[in-house]
Amino acid sequence: MSLSVLTFLSNKRLFIQRIQNSEFVRHVGTLATGSLLAQVVSLAASPIIARLYDPNSYAVLALFMAIVSTIAPAASGRYEIAIVVAKNDQDSDALVVLSLWFAGGISLVMLLMCVLGEHQLKGLLNADSLGLWWLMVPVMLFLTAAVAVFKYYANRHKRYSLISRMMIAQALFGAVLSICLGVAGFKADGLLVSALFGTLFGVIYLLYIYRKKILDLKWRFSIKVWAIALRYSQFPLYNALPSFLDSLTLSLPIFF
Repeated sequence: MSLSVLTFLSNKRLFIQRIQNSEFVRHVGTLATGSLLAQVVSLAASPIIARLYDPNSYAVLALFMAIVSTIAPAASGRYEIAIVVAKNDQDSDALVVLSLWFAGGISLVMLLMCVLGEHQLKGLLNADSLGLWWLMVPVMLFLTAAVAVFKYYANRHKRYSLISRMMIAQALFGAVLSICLGVAGFKADGLLVSALFGTLFGVIYLLYIYRKKILDLKWRFSIKVWAIALRYSQFPLYNALPSFLDSLTLSLPIFF
């Protein structure tokens, strides 16, 4: 072999070794594998679920999830993103508390709006088909925000295998529950229950993993939490509204 060929092969082997030994590549591979397997579970179950539920049931689910997904990206004030880039673990712990407090406040405001302005908002969003599930929108909103907060917290601590396992388990739980409720004769309620409890399952899974850490967190809304809110105020100021508007743009065809 010529010298140029030997050099090329040597450089190729070094490149492959660097990829194999790269921590970043391993982490991306772990997350990609978890996401792929979760999608495979959903795809495998979809032909069965499609035969158990009628199109109207899927329309109700799509409307419910559109309302939640429109608000969810901004529900924590985007403070959950700051968890990953926080200067130290003390700040990241405080940001977890702040994010969940923020999400709880937004969900409470949403609940009041759903109760006091039910007829007006239902008419605006064409959401009469939701029935009593309209009042579960704030609950689903908080659960969705909580999953995002703990996923970002796991991301900060490089627990990518935990995130992957959670995605797979959540997809499997939701698929099995949807099939069971469909077989039992439920229609739209079955899909909505599966969506709600699937997200709840993700929250419970992450709470169990971080149970010791959660007990150690200071959940009082103290001066320190206020200071952290101000220190990382660029996240709600510059990210919350654009995230909400992006989600709203995607959901508009469902609402109207």
